[in-house]
Amino acid sequence: MNSNMKPLLLLLLALTLHAADEKYLLALKAYYDNNRSNDAQAISLLSEAVTKHHNPDAAFLLGVAYGEGNIVPKDLKKALYWYESAAKLGDKDAMLATGWLYYKGEATKQDLERAKMWFQKAAELGDQDAAEMVGFIEGME
Repeated sequence: MNSNMKPLLLLLLALTLHAADEKYLLALKAYYDNNRSNDAQAISLLSEAVTKHHNPDAAFLLGVAYGEGNIVPKDLKKALYWYESAAKLGDKDAMLATGWLYYKGEATKQDLERAKMWFQKAAELGDQDAAEMVGFIEGME
């Protein structure tokens, strides 16, 4: 790559990241503004932040939204989908949440193997609760 192109590529990357951050910030504003008419926009912008920009924070927040039913109807299957999406993008809290949903079997059939896998990944990132759950599940085996 010629050295004249590097600054241009860095500028394009910065603009892309700024646009992604701007959309995510708009999603957060719509999510937390307590204006029910903005809830659909929040979900749409968060979904876009995940699908187009691979934003784990947006995926985690979608998991929370569906898990708690605060701006969308409660749907634990959708919560699991979004938590697992965030976990696959490296979000430690989402790994723990995903592990719990597989462990409890609330959103899907109980799957201790998958629960342990997600707890192990969170434990490797320093989550003590997850490490305890790995030990607990291993004690059950």
